[in-house]
Amino acid sequence: MTKLTELTIKVPAAVAQEVRMLAEKMAGMACGMDDDCVEIDEANRCAAAAIRTMRNEGVIQAPRDYVWIMTLMNQHVLADFDGYFTGLSFVKFLRAIGVEDVPSKSTVYNHADVVEGKFPQWEYRDRPDRTEAIRRTNVAKRFVTAFRKEKSSVLEG
Repeated sequence: MTKLTELTIKVPAAVAQEVRMLAEKMAGMACGMDDDCVEIDEANRCAAAAIRTMRNEGVIQAPRDYVWIMTLMNQHVLADFDGYFTGLSFVKFLRAIGVEDVPSKSTVYNHADVVEGKFPQWEYRDRPDRTEAIRRTNVAKRFVTAFRKEKSSVLEG
């Protein structure tokens, strides 16, 4: 990351005001690669914390496990996420909220259409064995639990 240095220059008052307004707007944002920015609101902070918790617990075992979280968000299981994620936008979202080792967009696209049905009664087109099918659904369930726990601690805090 680039180290910022303070620089003082003289600009017209209108330009200075516009720069201040832009800086205030960007203060609540996080930008990933390609200058794609995500507003870091309460829901996004809780999502990042929930994913960190799941990684620390070993729940997320493979890059494709993020797809189950994306599918959950796209099905509006959590009212905090109102947009539809494509594979690319979800990868950018993960990067912007600070998730390390995000899956490639091809990994997301290759697994996104595997899920059928509504959470938590998902079925999988690639027909994994029963243990793997349960594990995938449990990744999504754990995200819901970790997210809600983070959110409740923010509300209490």
